[in-house]
Amino acid sequence: MYKGLVILSYVFFTTGVVTASYRGYNFTDKDIRLIGGYSALEGRVEIRIHGVWGTMCSYGFDVNDANVLCRMLHKDLRSLDYYIDGRYGVGRGPIFYLHCSGSEQSINNCPRFQYSSSGCTHSKDIGLMCVGCQNATLETAHGRLEHVNITNFGDVYSGSCIHGLPSQEFMFTCTPLGRWIELTNQCTNTVVRNIRLTGNSDYYMEGFVEVSVGDTWLPLCGYTNINRNNYYIDASKANIVCSMIGKRYKQSSYKRNLLEEPGVTITSCIGNETSISFCKHLKNHACPYQAWIACQDHSKYNIKTIQLENGSSPYEGRIAINVDNATGTVCFDGFDYEDAKVVCKMLGFSASWYYLDAYAVAEERYAMIKNLACNGKENHLHNCSYSVPSSLDKCQSKSTRILCTECGRLNVSHGNVQSYDFRTKTVTVLCYTDNPRTVQYICNRTGSWTSTTSCSPIQIQDVRLVGINSTILGGTVELKINNVWGTICETGLGHAERQVLCRMMNYRYINDINDFADSNVGFGPGSGTIHMESLRCSGSEKSITECAFSKGTTCSHANDAGVLCGDFYETVYLSDIRLVNGSNQFNGVVELLHDGVWRSLCGYSYNPSGMCSMLNMTYLTNRCCAKHEHRSGLILASNVYCNSKCAYRMRNFMFDDPFEYFRYLRDCDGSMILVCSECPKLNVSRGSLVYSEDGTTANLICREGHFSNITSFRCQNGKWTANNVECILSPPLNITQVRLADGPNANAGRLEITVKNTYGTICANEFIYVDGDIACKSINLRYRAAAVYNGSFYGPGTGPIYIDHLDCTSDRANIKDCLYRTTGACNHSNDVSLVCNECGKLVTNMDERMFLFNDSNIVMYGDCSFYKPYVGQLRAICENGTWKTIGNCIEYSKPLEVQSVRLVNGSNPAEGRVEMKVFDTWGTVCSDDFGMKEAEVICRMMGY
Repeated sequence: MYKGLVILSYVFFTTGVVTASYRGYNFTDKDIRLIGGYSALEGRVEIRIHGVWGTMCSYGFDVNDANVLCRMLHKDLRSLDYYIDGRYGVGRGPIFYLHCSGSEQSINNCPRFQYSSSGCTHSKDIGLMCVGCQNATLETAHGRLEHVNITNFGDVYSGSCIHGLPSQEFMFTCTPLGRWIELTNQCTNTVVRNIRLTGNSDYYMEGFVEVSVGDTWLPLCGYTNINRNNYYIDASKANIVCSMIGKRYKQSSYKRNLLEEPGVTITSCIGNETSISFCKHLKNHACPYQAWIACQDHSKYNIKTIQLENGSSPYEGRIAINVDNATGTVCFDGFDYEDAKVVCKMLGFSASWYYLDAYAVAEERYAMIKNLACNGKENHLHNCSYSVPSSLDKCQSKSTRILCTECGRLNVSHGNVQSYDFRTKTVTVLCYTDNPRTVQYICNRTGSWTSTTSCSPIQIQDVRLVGINSTILGGTVELKINNVWGTICETGLGHAERQVLCRMMNYRYINDINDFADSNVGFGPGSGTIHMESLRCSGSEKSITECAFSKGTTCSHANDAGVLCGDFYETVYLSDIRLVNGSNQFNGVVELLHDGVWRSLCGYSYNPSGMCSMLNMTYLTNRCCAKHEHRSGLILASNVYCNSKCAYRMRNFMFDDPFEYFRYLRDCDGSMILVCSECPKLNVSRGSLVYSEDGTTANLICREGHFSNITSFRCQNGKWTANNVECILSPPLNITQVRLADGPNANAGRLEITVKNTYGTICANEFIYVDGDIACKSINLRYRAAAVYNGSFYGPGTGPIYIDHLDCTSDRANIKDCLYRTTGACNHSNDVSLVCNECGKLVTNMDERMFLFNDSNIVMYGDCSFYKPYVGQLRAICENGTWKTIGNCIEYSKPLEVQSVRLVNGSNPAEGRVEMKVFDTWGTVCSDDFGMKEAEVICRMMGY
């Protein structure tokens, strides 16, 4: 439907032709209008205040507010719906906040209608659709009403079919008698016919969902917001999608693929539908995210065939299963010898060996099975239990390879099967070390294996955690083997492997963190040789030398394994502390020594005084933040506790879980700077101390209303120059007179007070309206501060500056009763100035910044050009203690009604700056795009 189309052809009422005339709307000369819709009954809400059109803030807006706004348009209207999604475009001018009960005739009668000074923007101006029907809601299975046109036969409301394509619509009319009547319904033959899963995935039966409507494939929305309602794919909706392809739901995600294009949105389902066609759904709405779903069979896979592929012989290779004309693999996760026995039994052999396919290419096959659990007695994988992996439940390891022979199990230590020659029945094992490099095992006729030698175990000399974002208990793992430092590939690394790695360093292991610990856990790549890949441990080993792994690797350092050790009760003792990069030995960046490595602190410590005690000094202060000198091995400062020695405790209640702890360390960008002293602690009362960066000087700042004769202290040879650090109550100023000087009248000017018969000023620093109210009350008990100016608004004063910081409370009767502080830091360039009257600070529905005082203390003038495009002037008048804003701004638009044209400040009447008179106001012409043709028109208007 096109905007502005008047509907006449669909009006055939089943109850007979309505002869009543159309409802007599009169929207002219009203202070409310709806802009950007199909008719005057829908659009962006705009309210006119003093001639200026503004919009309505969406914050706290509800149906009660909407009903009052519609009633302002016409007494018989009420709200059909309101919108906060900016569908009717962006407004301009002031933004108003509204709160109504719903029964008011106008927003002027609402408990709260005011200018919104902050928090609201025009991006979500309120939109509104009004209706004259007695029943202001219309429940229809076709969809939501989206637009309205005013016709001679009633108000016609239309919407896109909930089951239809964008071009298909339905229409209802709200007749002059206030009843809903259906006009037309095109919502037929638009069912969702099919679904498909798209996108490249390593896993079977998962992907981004597309649905077919007619001949068109559209994305299924995972999440979208339509008119304040959030719609997303939950488990029940995803199960209906999977049922359409004969599967059941496994997992789903509604925020994976950023889309930002129209799609199909499921709004609601009962749960027992066999197709999403039977759910309520919308089409052609913006779809920020496409739905991703993983499906699975209702029971177990119907495995048609099984074979070994990509091996050195038909008896050795990667397990490949065939399901639904698709071929997939078995993940190495949880795979053991009993599982291998069943697979080999299906092939007619005994299981000899199983190992991880370290060189598998992920794109070759779907990963179909993980955590296979057989007892070895089964004849088929159907009789074993297993889980189905997906992108949200990934295989931790690559696919599984096995060796099936007549000889049964082959016990190999410190190496992996490299190949099998079925002609000679010889297995070649590649050892982890070069002494020997390979070992051969022969399958004898007796069904046993023989070998003349065996592989030697690998010798790990040391293990450490490194990386640019590493911590004391976490980092990229590096091993020292044969005097060469190198890394471990993360392929297949899980909880058990990380548990053994932490045990090698005498730490416990955070079991939950592995779910977040992909690749190097964000600690950065290591360097040197990649010593091992596909590490496989049970979790009980003392060292990874007892685990299985592959020596050859296809990994790069981008996939180096990382680990975060220690549980939430781990304590690590630190052997020493020092301050570096300071101006003397008493200050600097804190570093702690652990295991021979100096490490920087991340952030603030809760126990900085203990750190100074460790250095036999007194704690003064700390600040943030210095650049890390040692990024390798950061220590979380808030977890360090120092007394006789420092300890690092893993437990920290700042974080709800280990993930937050890790992110904090990873994003840390500075170390704590500590300031200590050789002097004892200074105790101060009624004030605070500010220390110099080197810790040798302390400056006293007293509370408001207090002072001290001694404000600076210096530490020399272990002693402060003075030990009495005390602020005492400032004596009351004997203020005998208060006046406003050099202003346009006696109630506006620079604030001056008399002390001992001498006038002086007050500094504007931290001077607020409460201080101004008490100052004005000191002049006239009925007065309050209408304006507070800094920067010597009415000129600088002379004489003493009696007060640098004034601290009044609203219960004070006179400025002499307020607390104050004098520091001597202010000068007359910042004397405070006031305007006083009975009304106090301006209260208006417009932006107060457009109003200024001129020569009166009771009249403020508002420049309408503050809002473009308006001219004119408003006046705010203080009457009987209340502000009253009068006048109206004039809006100008094309074509301008130019009253006169003149040239100003030229050498003769025929040249000068162009000025035009519009609405009795002279203004100028911008030079943008101004050329000779425009100049000719202006000259012609002046008779030249």
